[in-house]
Amino acid sequence: MKSYPPRNFLYLRHGQTEWNRQGRMQGATDIPLNETGRDQAREAAGRLTDTHIDRIIASPMLRAAETADIVAQTKSLPVTHDDRLKERFFGAYDGMLLSEIREQHGVGDGVSIWSLNSPEAEPLEVALNRTIDSLCEHLADTDDQVLFVAHGALFTLLTEHLFSVRMQSANATPYCVFKEEGVWRAHEI
Repeated sequence: MKSYPPRNFLYLRHGQTEWNRQGRMQGATDIPLNETGRDQAREAAGRLTDTHIDRIIASPMLRAAETADIVAQTKSLPVTHDDRLKERFFGAYDGMLLSEIREQHGVGDGVSIWSLNSPEAEPLEVALNRTIDSLCEHLADTDDQVLFVAHGALFTLLTEHLFSVRMQSANATPYCVFKEEGVWRAHEI
């Protein structure tokens, strides 16, 4: 039986990087935010102004850490980094253009490449389990409102696990992920 977070939480995907702009798969490659990404992170911080946050837990990867730092400055909070929130390793696809991956596998635009994996990629189940473990640990035994700042593939894995729907997140879009009447949902803040 798969585990689930014990309660509601906030999730923010990092701002744009140069590789996002180019349409490259980033995965485990540690790419910093570009100027647009920094602007997006500041905008996300503004969207979170009226949202109470007690703690910020972030991936230590540059793009997520910087996004978290920008939000943390507006909230006067420290950021705790958790390696379990690093982006999924996509193996040989890390650094490739999404269009190259599509061409290589004969997958057209508009069709998800989510299920395509290079042989050495981190298994989906492993990435999901480490993410859930992090959420469960940081949400246990506390009523703190926790903001997790991490990556797009992890958000998609979480939403598929919680909602049975693959939901994608735009760069620096904050979400409240909550359980209501026994059903997990997410809404953009």
